[in-house]
Amino acid sequence: MQNKVFSAISAVLPGFKALKPKIVSKPDIAPSQNIITVNTHDIGAADILSKHMKSYLHKKFIVLCIGTDLCIGDCLGPLIGSRLLEYNIPVPVLGTLRNPVHAVNFNDKLSHIRASYPEYKILAVDAALSASLKRVGLISFERGCLHPGIGAGNVLPPIGDLNITGIVNTKYINPLSDIRLSLVVDMANVITDAIASSFLKR
Repeated sequence: MQNKVFSAISAVLPGFKALKPKIVSKPDIAPSQNIITVNTHDIGAADILSKHMKSYLHKKFIVLCIGTDLCIGDCLGPLIGSRLLEYNIPVPVLGTLRNPVHAVNFNDKLSHIRASYPEYKILAVDAALSASLKRVGLISFERGCLHPGIGAGNVLPPIGDLNITGIVNTKYINPLSDIRLSLVVDMANVITDAIASSFLKR
């Protein structure tokens, strides 16, 4: 059926070569497994996160903070990356306010990681959206990769051996702009403190 459609287009539009649909097989990727979820505003949220993270993290990890400072809803990752540099944790941190890792440079950064840190595992950090308003403000630590860029409609390679996501808004009505900066900052503080504590207090 698809070949007939493409042949018809070629016949109607002279000069166009017949196009054949390219079928790309999706990689066999296991779904992420949730380890712990906390609410940003719960007392001791960072300590709870850190307690669960310590048994998974070690010095052969890279912390990859994904996002851009050009959008409030997507600046969670860069905020965390910049704060982690202040803590001087003993692992590489990529993705900051000054040097963000986003959709435009994502593949280049991924190639850099593979070339420079071939034996390292990746802790990927990113903002996320939810279908439910009740989940806004939740932070999840999971085993497995995350799929960056989905909220903004970008198709990027899945990344991470472990991942942390913070739900900054629902998927509806300007999901990456109608967001309070205070929520993103509070969430960044919790995640930063949890990661730093996991690496520094061992």
